[in-house]
Amino acid sequence: MCSHWSPALLFLLINIPFFLFAGRAMGVAFGLKTLFANVAIMGVGLAMPAALHIARISPFFAALFGGSIIGFGILAIARHGAGVGGVGVVALILQRSRGWNAGRTQMLCDIAILLASLPILSVERFGLSILSAAAINAVLIVNHRPGRYIGH
Repeated sequence: MCSHWSPALLFLLINIPFFLFAGRAMGVAFGLKTLFANVAIMGVGLAMPAALHIARISPFFAALFGGSIIGFGILAIARHGAGVGGVGVVALILQRSRGWNAGRTQMLCDIAILLASLPILSVERFGLSILSAAAINAVLIVNHRPGRYIGH
């Protein structure tokens, strides 16, 4: 399926049910901060093509470095009482309600999603996707723990 809508806009639209779920499960402030974070992510995503042009990059480096940077961004947003939507919101809710590590929970969900993509992804893209997901979630597994920061 191909869409003429930008990935940034689709990211925001797909996450609408998660904003509502987040607001009910984690409070209105969390839901609104999550909505704001997603609008900001969409804005950056829409501006990125005009603001940045990369002529060449190693796919391995892009997966590892990009995943790490995304992980630190998700960590910063989570530490300020918000999520980035989707599985990340569910993982934060489960961390708060059941004590499950958000990074491990998200990693398990990411693995399930990526396994479902095997019929349409090449082995190379699948491997790069796993590497990126591992980088994202390694940041969260190591750094996102209740009680680590004042006020949490």
